[in-house]
Amino acid sequence: MKKIIIITITTLIGFSVQGQDVHFSQLKSTSVYNSVASAGAISNAQLRSSLHYRNQWFTIGDAYQTYSLATDYKLEMDDWQGNHIGIGLILFKDEQGALNFNRLQAKLSLAYHQKISKYSFISGGVQIGITQHSIDGSKAEWATQFNGKEHDKALPSQEGNLFQPFINYDVGAGLLWRYDTKSKNRFTTNAFNTFNIGLSVYHLTGSSLSYNAGEKDKMKYVAFANTAFFLKENEIELEPSVLFQMKGKELEFVFGALNKIIFIEPSYYTGYYSQFDLSFGVYYRLPNDAIIPTVSMNYDNYSVGLSYDINLSELNQASAYQGGIEIFLKYMLR
Repeated sequence: MKKIIIITITTLIGFSVQGQDVHFSQLKSTSVYNSVASAGAISNAQLRSSLHYRNQWFTIGDAYQTYSLATDYKLEMDDWQGNHIGIGLILFKDEQGALNFNRLQAKLSLAYHQKISKYSFISGGVQIGITQHSIDGSKAEWATQFNGKEHDKALPSQEGNLFQPFINYDVGAGLLWRYDTKSKNRFTTNAFNTFNIGLSVYHLTGSSLSYNAGEKDKMKYVAFANTAFFLKENEIELEPSVLFQMKGKELEFVFGALNKIIFIEPSYYTGYYSQFDLSFGVYYRLPNDAIIPTVSMNYDNYSVGLSYDINLSELNQASAYQGGIEIFLKYMLR
């Protein structure tokens, strides 16, 4: 019995660690998770903070629940000629399984943003992180606790600690190129308002994982790009995004677009920041994993978004096509 439980836990944890890093579907609102150098890459504010929640595969059982707080700050000086430094912090909790496999994670990012033209920046960043891994062994059920009719938690398990909590460390680095005309003028005549493309590498240190026979965590490579351009000037905007992630043999490719209807557009040039817009669209995750309807809204300094993963893979026989709900709330300090 003990051997079966340990094998099951090891398998689940191995899958979780190797393929389930920070994982959100709403690409437009999660750049700080996909690009180390995006810390402080804020065109129209000094600080942005966001809360994210994701509940994944809840029809299968005690699957993943993810909670996260991300915040980043732009530090600039008058004599820096538009160049600036970005500081970012991500706090993250991932919980899974009947034994509450838990990861508590904190990541600190530092990025430098060099202005290379009137509207574009090249950025480089580094990130350090610390993660605590733990399991609630008190929820395990053992053969010695079977009283002849049912499991009795009051009976002694006669087992030692199944899992010892441990901490590992992480280092990441990345580059970002950013083009932005919207920050300079409310009524731009340029159809393309913004364009971002970035590449980041995570787990550069290869920190070992105690529960996975001491195997080092595999490096993860992340490439992303997004843009925004007018379909109808100052009224309708299209926001395509694409994300590619690779970690060991695990691959993920997500693409899609949001259609933004602009009711009130802010003016960053005059300092008039009032805004109201509504976006809706869909993302698709390969290899044939999920289709993700998404809706979001910006109102003044606040943003809120909701998406739902409709599972299309073979897992849908158990998930009944229900992949996961995702919610975010964002605040911008201008």
